[in-house]
Parts: sequence; structure tokens; C-alpha cells
Amino acid sequence: MKSERKRRNLLLEELRPKDSGDPWMVFKIMGEFVEGFDVMRDVGPAISVFGSARTKPDDPWYEMGIRVAEQLAKRGYAVITGGGPGLMEAANLGAQRSGGLSIGLNIELPMEQDPNPHQDLSIHFRYFFARKVCFAKYANGYVVLPGGFGTLDEFFEALYKYRPFPWQSRLGRQVAAAKSGEECWPECLALPTAAGKKASN
Repeated sequence: MKSERKRRNLLLEELRPKDSGDPWMVFKIMGEFVEGFDVMRDVGPAISVFGSARTKPDDPWYEMGIRVAEQLAKRGYAVITGGGPGLMEAANLGAQRSGGLSIGLNIELPMEQDPNPHQDLSIHFRYFFARKVCFAKYANGYVVLPGGFGTLDEFFEALYKYRPFPWQSRLGRQVAAAKSGEECWPECLALPTAAGKKASN
């Protein structure tokens, strides 16, 4: 009961209107971009791996996350995740096991995320949009594993980065890794094809 009350109070605090100090947030936001760009600019070739924070180590997808990251690391790619538990942890673990650079773009959340221990390079963000820019800007490709709203948001960020005109010209090649486990994303993966057909009519 106490934990539920605490959770509700945290949510109410998040929704409460901010005071006139809001304009000064610009400097905090700018600071996150500067730090993120400064740390990430020398990373080299990298792949962002998105996935659920709630997947347990005994889940087959956790093992998949480890194996995918191991193979990416063996091919010389750094692995970028959200730095949390679940499939993010699996990918960071796989990268470290294969001697690759394991990067976590951590987010400060009131109730959920603690950084996983398998990160060689950790950056901490307060703002989701600053974090998403670093996910997209410094990745040469994406792996989208099963997840919830956060993973879906990151998935569409990846689609938007490689938005071709018409839709079908390059999208399949650029975001091919998303088709790993396509049974988890059938409607999402159908969107580019549907948009391409509509554009051609």
C-alpha cells in the first residue's frame, strides 16, 4: 500500500505544473546534448539495440540479446543500449563478453531504471529526447527486440532517421535488423509497405 502511494505521489509530482524557472531548463537540456555529443563523438561504428527493461535472464529473448551483441562486437561495432535491465542488460553483457565497447545511455526515472553493471561507457540523461538523439545520431544500424512503449518510440525514431522517398527504396536495407522477431512487431513492420503503396497511388 505504501509503495503504491509513493508511486502515485511521484506521478503527481511529475504532472504538477512547473514554476517560472522553466526557461532555465534550456541550459540543462543544452548541457545534456553537449555531454552526450562530447562522449559519443569518438565511439566509431556502433549499433543501437532497443528492447524491454522487464525481460528476465531465463527468457529466450535475453539469450538472443546476448548473442546478437556478441556478434556485433566481434565485427567491430560498439553496442549502444538504454543502459537498463532486461534486454538492454543482455546486449551490454554480450558486447563485453566479446571484447566490444558496451555503451549505456541511461535515463533517470522515478520508479524503474537502475543502470546495469555491464557498461564500459555510461551517460546519464534526464530528458528522453536528448537521449534519443544520441541513440540515432551515433548508430550505423539498429536492432529492435521485443519491448513496450519505450522500445516502440525508439523504433520509430530509427524509421524516421532513414525515411526514404518513396518509402520502399532503402528502408528494408537500413532497418533490416528490426525483422528479428517480426512476430512481435507485425503491424509496425507493415507500416512502411502500406505507406509506400499509398504514395505510389
